[in-house]
Amino acid sequence: MSAPEVTAAVDGIGDAEAMLRRLARRPEVRGVLLASADGRALASELADREPAAAAAVVASTLALGARLGELGGDGAVRELLVRSEAGYVVLHAITDDVVVAVVATAAVNLARLRLELRDETKALTATKALTATKAPTATNTPTTQQTQHRRNPC
Repeated sequence: MSAPEVTAAVDGIGDAEAMLRRLARRPEVRGVLLASADGRALASELADREPAAAAAVVASTLALGARLGELGGDGAVRELLVRSEAGYVVLHAITDDVVVAVVATAAVNLARLRLELRDETKALTATKALTATKAPTATNTPTTQQTQHRRNPC
């Protein structure tokens, strides 16, 4: 497993990295990724995947999951599960801005993994240990012509 990749825009990343390491030590877990909802890799224990690319896929899947969640009623999506022939990918929202993705083999005790994820993430959120700062976005500044039009609408 590779060393965690960390973005400086995250507070409490040390606690989250420790969580990733604990999860990654399980024999049936093939990798763990901490990503922001906007697609940035915050920390990674993925041996055979590029963290930045995986974070982008996680973010887009989470966005699609939120749309699917609207079908089920009110409330934010907290967890998504993908089952393949080789195993599972579990996406678990830690906060509205941060998600953990766990890649596991088919031999994983899924109920135990989901309980462990829930307990680990509750511990992080209970202490407010993890907050992500969103990536800066471009601001829409009015052009000179728009500003003049606002001052003199005639």
